[in-house]
Amino acid sequence: MTPVFLGRIQTRIFVAFTVGALWTLLITPFLLINAPGQGGYKLAFTLDDINGNSGLLEAYKLAFAALVIVTVFGCLVWEPIYHGLMQFRWEKDWPAFFNFWQVVPEGITTFLLLHVSWLNPLPDLDGDKSQFVPVLAYIFLFTSTWIVTWLFANGPMKIFFLRWRFNGGQLV
Repeated sequence: MTPVFLGRIQTRIFVAFTVGALWTLLITPFLLINAPGQGGYKLAFTLDDINGNSGLLEAYKLAFAALVIVTVFGCLVWEPIYHGLMQFRWEKDWPAFFNFWQVVPEGITTFLLLHVSWLNPLPDLDGDKSQFVPVLAYIFLFTSTWIVTWLFANGPMKIFFLRWRFNGGQLV
C-alpha cells in the first residue's frame, strides 16, 4: 500500500529516533574532527576539552542536534513538499531510488541550519560568531545515518512491521 502523509511522518520519526539514534550513538566517537585549537584531525573520543566540556560530549551534542533538526525540519517542511510533488504521480509515491536521493537537499539544509547559532549546541568557539561544524565528519555521519535508516525502512521494517505496510505506513 502507498504510504499516506501521516504514515510517512510517523515512519520518519520512528526510524530516525530508533535506528538513526542508535547508529549516531555508535559512530560518533569514531568521527574525524578538526576542532579549533586541537592540532589537526582527531577521533572524537580523543579530543581535548572544548570550552570546558569533553570533546566527545560536544561531538555527541552536535551529532544529535543534526538528527533532531533533520527529523523536525523534515516533518514540517520536506514531507509536505514531497507529498505535494507526489500528487502529480499516478501511484502517488516515489520509487525507492528517489527516496534515497532526498539525502541531498535534506543534508544541505540541515548543515545550513546547524550554522544558525541558536540551533547549534556548541558555543561560539572563535569569537567571530561563526559556528563550528566539522564538514567532513558531518558529511560522513549524515550520509551513513541516511543510508542505514533508508535501508532499514526499505528492508527489515517491511518484514518486522507487517501491519505498517498495510496501514499506509502508519505505526499507530
